[in-house]
Amino acid sequence: MIIRRIAEFDQTVAMSGLTGRSQAASEGACHNFTINWLSLMFQDNGDIRRAKQRMAKLGVRSGAGNPVLQKAFGDRWGEGGNAYKMADKLMIQIRGLKEVALLKDYSHFSQRWLESVLLTPQYAGYIYSFWFPMKVVGADGAHTIGFFRSVSGRQGQLVPNDATIVVFDPNYGEFHVPEAEFHKWFRKFRTYYGGTVTSHMVKCVAPN
Repeated sequence: MIIRRIAEFDQTVAMSGLTGRSQAASEGACHNFTINWLSLMFQDNGDIRRAKQRMAKLGVRSGAGNPVLQKAFGDRWGEGGNAYKMADKLMIQIRGLKEVALLKDYSHFSQRWLESVLLTPQYAGYIYSFWFPMKVVGADGAHTIGFFRSVSGRQGQLVPNDATIVVFDPNYGEFHVPEAEFHKWFRKFRTYYGGTVTSHMVKCVAPN
């Protein structure tokens, strides 16, 4: 059972007419869909009631599955080396966002560290990439999802406006997870990708 899911999405379906199921994983489509989702969250001011509308927008031609955008992204993504960083920057800019922090470059996985970042958020939008020693449909040993926290400034600090961590996985959709449940929820979520996460990377974005 997929717990706390509010709206369904499947990148392999959205991409099926363009590149097929395996290509959606190998060409970094998950990264592209996540960036698009974060841009929609900012447009909606973090409104968790608009989850289904966001999923609908992701699936249309103007969304991350746009053939032209996805080909440009995939071509650059597949060049190897640091080319993925340029592909990443390109799509972040196209979606009207900017990178504001690299909290963790490719590093050993720590769920405790991730929880500390999300439970005391200093940013609203998070691009979260993780690596695991297996293949699943829609993810070939690596995957990208998004986190969003609704935050505002109070007395010189950013504080959460609510106790909900919004999560987007391009293979499953949007989840609304109470802070108190996140530890247990994310442990369960990891089982969708074999249970073992070896490394992760966290980048933060904001409206440009």
